[in-house]
Amino acid sequence: DRLTDLLETSITYMDDEQAYLTGNGRLLHGTIDGRIGYLNILIFQGYAETAFEEAAGLAEALDAVLSGFATMDALIVDVRFNPGGDDTLPRLLAQRLIDRETLAFSKHARIGDAETFAPLSPRWLSPDGVGFTGKPVVLLTSRQTGSAGDVQALVLKDLPNVTLVGEPTAGAFSNALPRTLPNRWTLRLSNERYVSRDGMQYEQLGVPPDVAVAPSEQALEAGEDPMLEAALSVLAVALPIEDDSLPTELTLESNYPNPFNPSTTLSFTLGQSAPVTVEVFDALGRRVAT
Repeated sequence: DRLTDLLETSITYMDDEQAYLTGNGRLLHGTIDGRIGYLNILIFQGYAETAFEEAAGLAEALDAVLSGFATMDALIVDVRFNPGGDDTLPRLLAQRLIDRETLAFSKHARIGDAETFAPLSPRWLSPDGVGFTGKPVVLLTSRQTGSAGDVQALVLKDLPNVTLVGEPTAGAFSNALPRTLPNRWTLRLSNERYVSRDGMQYEQLGVPPDVAVAPSEQALEAGEDPMLEAALSVLAVALPIEDDSLPTELTLESNYPNPFNPSTTLSFTLGQSAPVTVEVFDALGRRVAT
């Protein structure tokens, strides 16, 4: 019910508060701070008149958007409210973020009792289309990221330049096996396992984020998007500092002692004297000290 409100709030973060639709109205894109591309993939279907042309339609739209992002320093991909569609389509974006052949995931179908499955069948990625490589990418996910949206998170998870921010995805990977009953009812059962490149299965669990951030009704009422702001915070660390007046030479030493209880010392040096703020985050991305 609040999707339109959230999209409108996200657009306020865009340069000149402008965002554009392409890909038959399925891709929303804009720029942030003149250096970050923003791409919201609203759904993984409807890019062409027929199912056979879907991949070509999405590929063309992605290449057009990424061509426009050629001068951008980073990319935010938003699939928080992507309900899914054709689960072969998420590979198209991944192919534009890699520079070498990469395993996307593996899958197999049940062929007997509860633990009898066919051998795992790998799905591979090869670089293709207009590339956006060697630059940081953040993927925004939520509990509403389902089916092919799940697959997008699975395919991008653990790529060296990609950070997942938000909530675990819905965890609804499997394609459905249809059967017609004698009374002509149709029964559809999940019968497949999707396995990540590191051997994990996230059915029902969802693909976990690297930085956990939950949506907030209060933030939405205030015209804020904390998940998008978290993505921008991740990129603020990854992107080079543009302000020449700020010191760019710094060293942050390992804390000592480590592990520590009840205290530890953080030592750092700067290239020149300047006021600094040091923030400490836990493994879930929550700020615990300043």
